[in-house]
Amino acid sequence: MSGFCQHQSLPGFRIHLLFIRSEFSYDEFDVNAYRIFRVDWEILFGGTHTCRAAVTPPMAETLVRNYPEVEAATGSGTGAPFAQ
Repeated sequence: MSGFCQHQSLPGFRIHLLFIRSEFSYDEFDVNAYRIFRVDWEILFGGTHTCRAAVTPPMAETLVRNYPEVEAATGSGTGAPFAQ
């Protein structure tokens, strides 16, 4: 039975390895990939802790306006889950 488990886990490991490699190479298509950053944020709202990997367009505009080292930014999402 242990041989069966080993044969099942190896393909799963390879799939995970390919996924991780893909995630780390996501922005490599751009010659300036080392200058691309993703902004994450956390919020505690009404006792609920949430993490997001997207910022709203107003946040992107604020980053460009208030931080000279930010050359360009784009927002995605609306923040709708918090507009209750």
